[in-house]
Amino acid sequence: MFLKKINNLGNTLLFRLTVLHTIAFTLLAIVSFAVFYYRIYSVTMERMDEELLEETEQHDALLADSGLAGIRSKMAEESEFEDPTEEFYRCSILTAASCLRPICGPGVRLTKQKCWPV
Repeated sequence: MFLKKINNLGNTLLFRLTVLHTIAFTLLAIVSFAVFYYRIYSVTMERMDEELLEETEQHDALLADSGLAGIRSKMAEESEFEDPTEEFYRCSILTAASCLRPICGPGVRLTKQKCWPV
C-alpha cells in the first residue's frame, strides 16, 4: 500500500505543480543572479576605468609640469600616508631596471617593476 502511493506520486497534480514551481523558481533565481552580477560587474569596471584614467591624467600633467622629480616627490609624499601592505607603485616610465631606481627615490623599494614604500 505504501509503495503504491510512492509509485503514484509522480502522477499526482500536487507533485507535478511542486516540480514545476521548483524548476521555475530555480531558473528565475539563476537568471536574476546573472543579470545582477553582470550589472554590478559592468558598473564596477566602468568606475574603476574612470578612476584609473583620472589618475593617469593627473600623473601625465604632473610629469609635464615638473618632470620626474615631481613624480618622485608625489610618490614619496603618498607613500608616507599609505599602508605599505596595501599600496604599491608600478614604475614603468622607463624600460631598463637600472633607470627605474632613481624614479622611485629614497624610501621606496623596487623589485620586478614594482615600487612600494619601505
